Amino acid sequence: MAAPLQLGDNPWQATAIAYAEGDPIPVIEGTTPHIRFEDDRVSGDGSCNSFFGPFEASGTAIRLGEMVTTLMACLDAVMDQEQAFLEALESADSYSIAGSTLEMRSGNNVLLLFEAVPTTLSDSSWHLTGFNRDAVVSVVADAVITAMFNADGTLAGSSGCNTYRATWATDADHIEIGPPIGTKKMCEGEGVMEQEARYLEVLGVVRTYQIDASTLELFDDEGARQLAFARTDE
Repeated sequence: MAAPLQLGDNPWQATAIAYAEGDPIPVIEGTTPHIRFEDDRVSGDGSCNSFFGPFEASGTAIRLGEMVTTLMACLDAVMDQEQAFLEALESADSYSIAGSTLEMRSGNNVLLLFEAVPTTLSDSSWHLTGFNRDAVVSVVADAVITAMFNADGTLAGSSGCNTYRATWATDADHIEIGPPIGTKKMCEGEGVMEQEARYLEVLGVVRTYQIDASTLELFDDEGARQLAFARTDE
């Protein structure tokens, strides 16, 4: 039997959030507010902005300090959800975990419901949203780069023009990706081939990874972010 989940075992994605004095309601479709607990700090994304701040937990008691956030603007409904999410986090005084569900409360009132986010890469599919070219830049328009981490240790996908295959293996948050082998066709479109070459090159230098809700980030051995992916809907 697997050991019960603990707060810091994985990220948690909110499934329902209480507004003001109301009961929790499901999050807006397509949004992924989530939180990660590490040591005495939390970090995450509220739906629009990223945040971080302190927390303390003892037994079933929990207390989160004031969150520091980025200052992006999003749709009004998303911003309202984010505000309710952050206010609920800062109001919570107890929590419980049952299976893969985390519940946070204030007194007897349920404020937040979360589901544990799998942190394994096995049998997961992603599409590239950014890659490091002196700085992390967006993918060239109309070029789709994908990565499928198969359970048999093979990595496969499209590199924007050609298909490729490689090997992959992880140990805790460390990852090793073998040299990719791909098809050799040429494609039109400004920057498509240069981007493909850079992506395949960067695959060979990543050494650690982090999964947060719907995103995957890969870093080099100095901790610099090299690749950013979003989860592909199954």
